[in-house]
Amino acid sequence: GYQRIMDNYSIRHIFKEHGNPATENQRGQIAITETDFARIPELTANPDRISHAGKTKQGRETVLYQKKFQDGTVLFFEEVRTGKQQLVPATMYKKMAGTSSAAAP
Repeated sequence: GYQRIMDNYSIRHIFKEHGNPATENQRGQIAITETDFARIPELTANPDRISHAGKTKQGRETVLYQKKFQDGTVLFFEEVRTGKQQLVPATMYKKMAGTSSAAAP
């Protein structure tokens, strides 16, 4: 019964925090692109792994979806807004093949 939404804040956050190739390379990650955003429906419908990822700084529960693609593994975190019955992106990043798993947002 939850609705998945994508708001401007989420998009700006993801690109600001994980869209710079130089910064992400230093982290051992790959910068998020518009192509990665287009993968969100596939990622959430057919993840390789889905798990509870703890709580956001605001205290909201978070779900982690992971899916391996040819160009890396995408990790997509959604926060659960129970009052509005919404699933809203918290963050998203992409790991290079062979790197370790995720940390909560």
